[in-house]
Amino acid sequence: MSTLAAARRVLSGHLPTLALALCAFTPAAQATLSFCNRTADAASLAYAVVPKDAPGVSTGGHRGAHVEAWFKLQPGECKQVSSIDATAHWVYFHAHGSGRVWDGGGRLCVRTRRFEEVQSFLIGNQACKGEWRAAGFRRVDPGKRNHTVSLT
Repeated sequence: MSTLAAARRVLSGHLPTLALALCAFTPAAQATLSFCNRTADAASLAYAVVPKDAPGVSTGGHRGAHVEAWFKLQPGECKQVSSIDATAHWVYFHAHGSGRVWDGGGRLCVRTRRFEEVQSFLIGNQACKGEWRAAGFRRVDPGKRNHTVSLT
């Protein structure tokens, strides 16, 4: 028996094991969070993500929100802002442009220039300090890992 034939015989018995091992070490598909500007005017975007609690567990929302701002979205432009698994997070956003505002009931502190930080939602009459101002953030509950929010 040739060396090649012997190698094929040995490997053929282990192909299912090799295939399973390769699948086990394949990196998970990357998830994305994107925003699209479906308006005729440029918009500035801030977003926040909060990990969802495991079923039956509650942290009372005290883990903080990861907030990042500002992303400039031109008319018709879509932009990926994060590679999180959107189904595992609550997603919040605040956007404005040409007199239009997309906001909501979750209040976080923002400033004029770009920033990225973890902060707690404002409660009651809490105020922001210094150059920061309160802005309302709208909550979105993504239904899939790769989620796109459209500004319309």
